[in-house]
Amino acid sequence: MYSINTRGSQGLNLSAQLAMARDALLSHQNSLNTISHNVANVDTLGYHRQRTVLGARAGLPGINGTYGQGVEVLGIQRAQVEYISRQERSDSSLVGRWTGQRDSMRRVEETLNELGDYGIGTALDNFWNSWEDLANDADNASARTAVITAAKDLGYSMATTYSSMDSQREQINTEMMSQAGSINLYAARIANLNEQIADLVASGQVPNDLLDARELLLKDLSSLVNIHVEYEGTGAANVYIGSEEIVHRDSYRELAWQGVGDGSLGKNGGNFVWSDNGNEVSISSGYIYGMLQTRDEIGDILAELDTLADAVRSTVNAAHIEGIGHDGTTGNVFFRDDVTGARSLEVDEEILENVDKVAASRLSATGANDLAHDMYELQFANPWGDSRTINSRYATMVSDIGTVVQNADLRYETSEAALQQTENLQQEYTGVNLDEEMSAMINTQYAYNAASKVFNTVEEMMDRVVNGLT
Repeated sequence: MYSINTRGSQGLNLSAQLAMARDALLSHQNSLNTISHNVANVDTLGYHRQRTVLGARAGLPGINGTYGQGVEVLGIQRAQVEYISRQERSDSSLVGRWTGQRDSMRRVEETLNELGDYGIGTALDNFWNSWEDLANDADNASARTAVITAAKDLGYSMATTYSSMDSQREQINTEMMSQAGSINLYAARIANLNEQIADLVASGQVPNDLLDARELLLKDLSSLVNIHVEYEGTGAANVYIGSEEIVHRDSYRELAWQGVGDGSLGKNGGNFVWSDNGNEVSISSGYIYGMLQTRDEIGDILAELDTLADAVRSTVNAAHIEGIGHDGTTGNVFFRDDVTGARSLEVDEEILENVDKVAASRLSATGANDLAHDMYELQFANPWGDSRTINSRYATMVSDIGTVVQNADLRYETSEAALQQTENLQQEYTGVNLDEEMSAMINTQYAYNAASKVFNTVEEMMDRVVNGLT
């Protein structure tokens, strides 16, 4: 004979067992819903895999032991490895930085290459050689005209190169100016998501898909500027550029483009400042930083062109003033000396009006060529007191531009490879693996079918008990 003690034995009654089977069905249905959500988003950019977390309900104490109460859904867990996400933002910022500098410096290099035979290097060679041709036939008017033509071509090449570079700088300024709006939009969207996420967290929910959306926005923002992120227990992400906060919980600050009126940064030139206090934004990485670097490079190139043009002007004029024109006049400057810079390397008006004012000698108006030959030799002179000539200094400038482009190409490839590796790691830890999802789906299906069979069996038992009593 068995003695049945009913005290504390609630777990044994059929109603409790039916409830357990029902809850199991609902729990496995929830798991299947999460699996379906994963599969549907297998190709969704920035999506992190989710899992329904199941747990055993606390048992009920009874005379014969503790009776289980089945399963419950503890939550839906989002796969997340914070250090990978942080590294992904860092790598994305570097890729943006080198993309910005590589692309913009390539345009600078292409500008020089497009000039081809009309470039400064060729124009310098032609200018010096025209003086040697004059030295070979010092009294020839056509040779003097050729010198003037070569000088005008040199001035044109200088001015054209300068204007082309300045146009590139203007385009960079214009592009960066437009990026202020992009950054502000990202900040606004992140702040809005912070508000939604905090509200859901406060109500006990886990806003997994909103977290994915915010993570993607943070990555996109990091490709533009250097950011770091600090998370609060409320679920909010506070975002900093340098040491200043751009997003704090559900509020954000805006950036503005503040123009520089002295023209030192080119047309539309300026810098990013905080709209609320006017302080300059500390940008040290990202696409915008790469563009800023190129703008600085172009500024250096323009200054170098001015230096080269002024060296040509001063050295040629200093020698030509000592000469005697074919018309017997002396003290004539060859290039205008009332202007400076690469945009104004122009033959003096008196020379243009009278070709005979071109001097070929310091000794005589006719028959001598000493000055013309010295003019040709100026290409080997060192105007700056070092080993650099005008021609070699220009060649070095062009070579340096090529080096910057090559370095940017290399750094871009390196940073892109690092980002790809981090993204692969992110996918490995948090992405959707269809094989795993199919396996989980099969297990969930078996569990669901088993729970369904338990439910039906208990229901039949209850029906038998009820019918057996009538």
